[in-house]
Amino acid sequence: NNYNKLNSEDFFTTGVSITNNIGISGSNQNLTYRFSASDLEQKGIVPNEMYKRQTFSLGGTLKANDKLSIESAMNFTRSNFNRIQQGSNVSGLLLGLYRTPASFDNTNGLGTTDAVNNAAAYEFADRSQRSYRGGGGYDNPYWVANNIPGTEGVSRFFGNFKTTYNYSHWLNFGFNAGIDVTSDKRKQSFEIGSNANRNGRILLDDYFTRQFDVNAFITGDIDFSSDFSFNYMLGTNFFSYTRETNSIDGNNLAFPGFLDISNASTILASEDLVKYKTAGVFINSQIGWKKMAYLNFSARQDYDSRLRVPVKDYNPSDISFFYPSVSGSFIFTEVLPKNDVLSFGKIRASWAQVGSPPPFEYLTSTTNTQNGGGDGDNINGGWGNGLNFPINGLTSFEQNNILGNGNLKSELTTTKEYGVDLRFFGNKLTLDVAYFQNKTEDAILNASLAPSSGFTNIWVNAGTMTGDGWEVTLGAKPISTENFSWNTTVNWSKNETIVETLAPGIERLFLAGFPTAGSYLVEGLPYGAIVGGAYLREEAGTASDTSLAIPGGAIVIDPATGYQAVDNKQRVIGDPTPDFIMGWNNTFNYKNFSLSFLLDWKKGGDVWNGTAWALSFFGRSQLTADTREETPIVLDGVLPDGSPNNIAIVRDRSYWTSNVGGFGSVGEQFVDDGGWVRLREFSFSYRLPKKIFENILIESAYFTFTGRNLWIDTNYNGVDPETSLTGNGNGQGFDYFNNPGTRSYMFKVGLTF
Repeated sequence: NNYNKLNSEDFFTTGVSITNNIGISGSNQNLTYRFSASDLEQKGIVPNEMYKRQTFSLGGTLKANDKLSIESAMNFTRSNFNRIQQGSNVSGLLLGLYRTPASFDNTNGLGTTDAVNNAAAYEFADRSQRSYRGGGGYDNPYWVANNIPGTEGVSRFFGNFKTTYNYSHWLNFGFNAGIDVTSDKRKQSFEIGSNANRNGRILLDDYFTRQFDVNAFITGDIDFSSDFSFNYMLGTNFFSYTRETNSIDGNNLAFPGFLDISNASTILASEDLVKYKTAGVFINSQIGWKKMAYLNFSARQDYDSRLRVPVKDYNPSDISFFYPSVSGSFIFTEVLPKNDVLSFGKIRASWAQVGSPPPFEYLTSTTNTQNGGGDGDNINGGWGNGLNFPINGLTSFEQNNILGNGNLKSELTTTKEYGVDLRFFGNKLTLDVAYFQNKTEDAILNASLAPSSGFTNIWVNAGTMTGDGWEVTLGAKPISTENFSWNTTVNWSKNETIVETLAPGIERLFLAGFPTAGSYLVEGLPYGAIVGGAYLREEAGTASDTSLAIPGGAIVIDPATGYQAVDNKQRVIGDPTPDFIMGWNNTFNYKNFSLSFLLDWKKGGDVWNGTAWALSFFGRSQLTADTREETPIVLDGVLPDGSPNNIAIVRDRSYWTSNVGGFGSVGEQFVDDGGWVRLREFSFSYRLPKKIFENILIESAYFTFTGRNLWIDTNYNGVDPETSLTGNGNGQGFDYFNNPGTRSYMFKVGLTF
């Protein structure tokens, strides 16, 4: 996009990351121990963004006697963040940064370095915000970096204890228990004058999470004869999850410059508790024949409290689900004559089912929630001059807007996989090919409800989805000598998931995005297809127009404007699923030197460039820059009577602020190919000769340089298309003021004593 250099490119800084690690380990015949500690400090690519983390780990094993062994590990991590607002957010850093016109200097003449923590850049003398829209609309990015801080402190302890008792080869007892406790304290502040919260706001959230996982099992190996072998595991599992949340929302700060909850005039507190438990029994077994053919069976029965309906009588069958699996493999080279070409060959096949409960507790019944203050939370439903709660310190409760579903059940995914593993020329050339199919039935999804229902959403078993794909790995060792070796591996994968059916009454399900372009589940379309506004085509509304696909025929031109006409029906305008993903990894070793690189290729996969969509309205996108000096043109298309378009227009401000331009209802022209080829990683290392350390405490030392994302080739007109507005969420293929991708360089020194 076409950004003013002073206001955008110079705003970003070079991030720095420093990591220090130390490890101590030792052992004797019956005991092993290990301790490690690490310290990480990162400075982000935007001002005042910081991350720090300290990690400690202690573990060991004890062989009490020939039959009893004990293993334990403990880990503690402490981290602190300073976060900056980003993404789809009125106070998002990049919204104000990229939309700033070239005629306005966000630094107020101070320059990027001096403006970072200098209030004169982003405030007037009366402490009101200085921004290109006079304090309205979007925030000055330096205001965001200094006056809208987000902090987070996380402390986490997790550990496990495991003991085994080997009674005999056919009967062993095992027990392991794990614990994971996390305290997460967050604070998000908005100074008075911030556009997302003009009167100032403080949000405090305290999350305390506990997880316990216990397994008890018996195992054994039995050889029925020299040809047949059998092993088994029979066990039980118990898992408990608890998350306590305490939140304080403080609004209307009394005076600026004091971002503390005590400065809030209105304070609303809430408490939330999420608990669920699962219990299960399982069995795994394997039968082997002549160490060449294997058949595996497994089955698991789980009971999950998230499926319980409080208003119904308890019945264990209502909260249980069963899922089995079977797999087999055959090493066919064991029955072939030995040869110098095919060293190893194995075929395999598997069939498995996995059950998944609802993601949260309490979805099977309608709950109550606390009323908040402000519009929409008064006794008139937000209309007119109602009474806002709390009143005189008294709070109120109302029915949750999520309707409980007493018929909710676990979803079931069935997977089939077929594969072959081939190795040639003494394992110098390897090939692994896998084909898989999966089918998810009773998929649990969040569906919208009509306002007339009195609710907004309900979790339902919404339909069936199927998918299939290929994974291919080709490896080779072209050169292997005493001093030099070259290993190379190519990975290629392709998969696609199709929405086969949705529950009756559901035409489509929204996953993420915006009204102009959103990610949806639609019958017959790929998972997460991008559906949005499109140009009108000649065949729209005809007998052949029976789906959401873009109809055939030319684009229809509006004779009143000369612009493209808009289809009154939203269409499928993109598919974020790539055609395939490929990686090529190479490692070269010469004496004490090592060099490696990884090339990644993503072919296809659409991205809706919402950043360009919004910036076009403000004349700040590359599209508007490219048409700034444009002479009158005739757009491709036909007039409503079918004759060729002959209306000349200039794509000026009127065009880019119309319904087909920025902030318009048409998302089609802002969908781009998000494919790329990149140098994902390059690494060079050198290990010092051991003879240097013969008479000192140091045993070995090495130096490594690593670079990531050093080069990218893409046709996408925006930030790195690998970034995502929703992170790893369901809705992929959306760029709306995403933070840019980063290129990193790392230098590492390793010492062993």
